[in-house]
Formats: sequence, structure tokens, C-alpha cells
Amino acid sequence: MAKGDGLCGKMVISFGQGLDVLVWGEVYVGPIYSGKHEDEHMLRDCYWNSLTLARKYDIHTIAFPCISCGIYGYPVEKAVPLVLKTIADWLDANSDYTMKISLYCFDEETTKEYQKYTTYQGE
Repeated sequence: MAKGDGLCGKMVISFGQGLDVLVWGEVYVGPIYSGKHEDEHMLRDCYWNSLTLARKYDIHTIAFPCISCGIYGYPVEKAVPLVLKTIADWLDANSDYTMKISLYCFDEETTKEYQKYTTYQGE
């Protein structure tokens, strides 16, 4: 969101029922890319805080889009290594907790950037 509005990196959790599984969602706000160092901290907070909130609710599976890389203009080549390091750091800090994390790409450019850092080539 706009800088200074206090929403970036914060989220709420909502639960929906009526399906065979519990459906929940987090609403998180990523940074609008400005090129400043604070963008990294704000993007990191989106992922870290989401994982932490999932753990608080004993959720062991989470999926992320490439936060802020669409209309918010965060460069994919800068976001991907930051996201992967943030996730690795969170997993290290929470090694007593099992979490399945899926990362979803919205286009071929994003997919290729993630593939530079991972061995999984997808289907």
C-alpha cells in the first residue's frame, strides 16, 4: 500500500467452512516498489508474518503468489532471492514446525526466475 499507511506486511486471517477442508486466507499487503532499501524489509515482513500467523493457527500448508511483483512493480529478479532466503530463514528459526510452502508464479518470467534458484522445474 502507500508508504506510511501502516498496512504493509500486516495481515488478517479469515476462515471459511462448508467444504471438505477448512479454507482460510490471509490478506497481506506488499510494498509498492520504490527502489529504497525499506522495500526489502516490507516484502520480507509479508512472507515472514504470514508464516508466523499460519503457525499461530497450527496451519501446516501455505501458498504464496509472487507478492508485489505485479502491479506494485517489485522487480522479480530482486524479489525471488529475497523470498527464498526469507522462507529458508523462517524454516530454520522454526525447525520444530512442519510447513509445506507452495510458491505460485503468474507468468513465465516469474517461473524462470524461481527456476534459477530451485531444482524443481514444474509441470
